[in-house]
This record gives sequence, C-alpha cells and structure tokens, in this order.
Amino acid sequence: MRWIKVLSGIMLIILAVLIWVFAFKSALVKEYEHDVAQFGLQSQPTNQDRIRPEDYQNLPTLIQNYLKQSGLINQPRMDAMDVRFKHVLFKMAPKQGQMWINYRIVSQVQDLNRLALIEGSLFGIPFNGYDYMSPDKAFMKGELANHVTLFNQTGSDLVIGERLTYLSEAFLMPPALLNSAIKFETLNNHQVKGTISYQDQDLSGIFSFNDQGQMVEFVTDQRPYMDAKGHVHQYKWKAECLDYQRDQEGRCLPTRFKASWLIDGHYFNYFNGKIDQVNYLYKP
Repeated sequence: MRWIKVLSGIMLIILAVLIWVFAFKSALVKEYEHDVAQFGLQSQPTNQDRIRPEDYQNLPTLIQNYLKQSGLINQPRMDAMDVRFKHVLFKMAPKQGQMWINYRIVSQVQDLNRLALIEGSLFGIPFNGYDYMSPDKAFMKGELANHVTLFNQTGSDLVIGERLTYLSEAFLMPPALLNSAIKFETLNNHQVKGTISYQDQDLSGIFSFNDQGQMVEFVTDQRPYMDAKGHVHQYKWKAECLDYQRDQEGRCLPTRFKASWLIDGHYFNYFNGKIDQVNYLYKP
C-alpha cells in the first residue's frame, strides 16, 4: 500500500505542476498585451488622411517606385502596424535545436516604439520571449513554463539592434520612411542606404530592390550579435523579404521573411516564417 501512496503523491505533484504551467496565462504575454494596449490604437482610421505620393517625392526613386508597386499609395495613413507570423522556424543559437513559434510585431510610426512577442515551446514546455523598444530604452526577456524567467537583457547593444530591426521593417509601414530619425541615400540602380539616428550615432544598412521595384533585402554590419554566453560580436546581419503577393485590398507585400547572421563565413538562418497578417492601426 505504501507504493500506492507514493505514486499518488507523485501524480498529484505532476498534476499541480501541469495546472500551474498551462492553466494560467503567461506573465510575459500579459505584460506584452498591456504594453500594446497602452498605445491606445484602433483598427479603423478616424480621418481622411491618406498616403500621398507627393509626400515621398524627396526620397530616392527606388523608394518611390516601391510605393507605387506596393499598392499603399492612397491607402489611409497608418500610425502603427501589427504584423503576425505563424509557424516560424526559429533557432536561438547555431548549435541549438530549432523550434516552431508564432511571432507578433507592433511598431509605431513616429515614436520608434517596437514590441515583438515570441510564443513557442521547448520539449512541450511553453517558451515566450518579449523584445521591447521605446525612444529611451530596450529590453529582451525570455520565459519558460509561462512563469519562470530565463533572461532579462538590457543595454546599449540591445537598443542598437532594435533600432536597426525597426529600420529593416519600415517599408511595411510607409509613413515611418518619413520619420525625422531616418535618412536615405541612393547608391546605385538597385540599392539604397538607410540610416537611423540614435543618441548622435548613425546606424546604417543597405536596402536592395529587384527589377519589379520590391524591397527584397536589408544588410547591416552594425547590429550586435550576443551569443549564449552573453558575449557581443559584430557579424553581418541580413533580413530578406520574399514571396510578394497582392492581397484583397490591392496591397503587394512580402508573405515570407528570413533573418540570418553571417558567422565564420556561413549564414546562420535563425528566423524563417510566413507572414499571416499585416494589420494597420490608427490613433483615435
């Protein structure tokens, strides 16, 4: 009878742990949702302000051509975007295993706010990550089993990385291209240099366009890479916008996104996913 009591006790402990993990919502997800709600944005525009081609006439021709083919001209002028990925193949380090995640980005046009959420699992245990950037700070948090904090990173290297990530995504949200912190310079018939300013420091990368006028790649040498031991390295970072398709609203946007680091002569592709939704948000 004693072993029955022991087994029953073990089963009760396992049941309690499962309830603790799965029955209560992730603290990190709740923090993310709270921060997004603080923006006070809505899904429908409240004024007639539109994305007008004349607003972009001082930008490089490649950018103007991108906007023409994108179908975003004459669309309501958005204040933010909400981009959602499903079933993203994700790796945290070159020698670590991959996992499937869902990924969400909410970015604002003028304030350089960018909030990104990872929801996945490691060996069946929930894993969540939260990347936060505001004009004056940034952090990256990781959480296991919906409650256990794995890491909470801050610092200037993280801010630099988040700024460059914001720049790489700006073409999905055209009014961000007019942000006073962002400048562009034509390099040749297929490339534009983009620069975003942060505390008197210029952070730059190269945007490449195909013959159809679509922005297909962003590359920078300035985005810091932090390894599993917390050491910072300077590797080339590449973001690719792929498989452009025109949606029901006439917008021609990428449907797949890849991000990679060039490490020891080989690209480490750590993010490869399909964009499930691109929603635009507006101030009341």
